Amino acid sequence: MLAQDDVQFNAPRWSPDGQLVVVERRRTGALPDIVLVDATTRAVRREWSDEAARLVTPTWRPDGQAIVVAADFDGA
Repeated sequence: MLAQDDVQFNAPRWSPDGQLVVVERRRTGALPDIVLVDATTRAVRREWSDEAARLVTPTWRPDGQAIVVAADFDGA
């Protein structure tokens, strides 16, 4: 289970092959980061974080070769 105290997962999107989920992870006291969750093992791997940006609404390119993320560098 992915439930953790002071952690919220938002905007999950399945990869085109159905093996991974990209999701915005929010932790208390930190800017959101983007993580990948393995659908089989539920292992969580941080894909991208930036101390100067708020990262939100991740999604996959249709070919599954890249993730597109909205980044707000002024509002961080």
